Amino acid sequence: MWFCILIIGVIFAGIIGIFFLQPTSWDVEQEQNIVIVPSKIDVSQGKILFLSYRAKDGSTQLKSIPAQDLVTVAGGYGQYPVQSVFPLLILEKHSPQFIRAVLSFALHVPVDSVWETTNANVFTAQSPAEIGKLVLERKIVPRSFSVKDAVIFYRALQTQQNRRQDVSTLNDWFNQIPAYSQDFKSCRVGIINTTTVAGTGARVNTIVEKSGGNVLRLDDEPLPVPKSQILFHQETLGCSAFIEHLKVLFPETIEVKNDNQIFYRERTELEIRLGEDMAQFLSKEK
Repeated sequence: MWFCILIIGVIFAGIIGIFFLQPTSWDVEQEQNIVIVPSKIDVSQGKILFLSYRAKDGSTQLKSIPAQDLVTVAGGYGQYPVQSVFPLLILEKHSPQFIRAVLSFALHVPVDSVWETTNANVFTAQSPAEIGKLVLERKIVPRSFSVKDAVIFYRALQTQQNRRQDVSTLNDWFNQIPAYSQDFKSCRVGIINTTTVAGTGARVNTIVEKSGGNVLRLDDEPLPVPKSQILFHQETLGCSAFIEHLKVLFPETIEVKNDNQIFYRERTELEIRLGEDMAQFLSKEK
């Protein structure tokens, strides 16, 4: 009898130990824009979900976006319904980085994470707290999320009871995109289009400004570079956090370089230099 109790106790302690020793990838205080999409075209109920995770100040919002509206899919794919974008890019075997960038430009907002589901009932969720419960139940499966991450995420959202807001059209969505709550105004931004493709800088500028960025300079520079870069003044408060959101706009890993002289040259603390890689990504032709 006592031996059985001991064995059960050891097993229970082992399970608890494994849980607490699991690595965690979820930062409770980090702001995230999360898009919840159907893994297959026939899963959605005519909506996709956008969760602006702002648990630190209690302003997390859940919005639904019409899934049948057409968006331009970067990478030369043309126009597709919103709900078809993720299944299309998975079928084409694109990386998570590429998918985040495509959805960022399609929705005009940095998409920090893309979570998928095979359960159509997920799209009836009415509050951030319900999303937390669905993640805990594994009805939404964030990639790289451990059980520990799911528990942390669930607990963080249980006080976030704001009701879901339904957006009627994509045009309405573009007029009410939630900015990050963190103040990035001290990180003044310059956007330099080094490519010959007109409008490349303007498309990036739209997303940066809607995210709460402070763009002081938008210029063209006739010296094309093959790869985009982000230059920033390392000691400027807020720049490092903002860069993490800006990285998702690029289809491949972007080079980020510290440049403490940037303010004296450009009067900005952060500069996004757009290269041929970005022009090709945003091109209408494959």
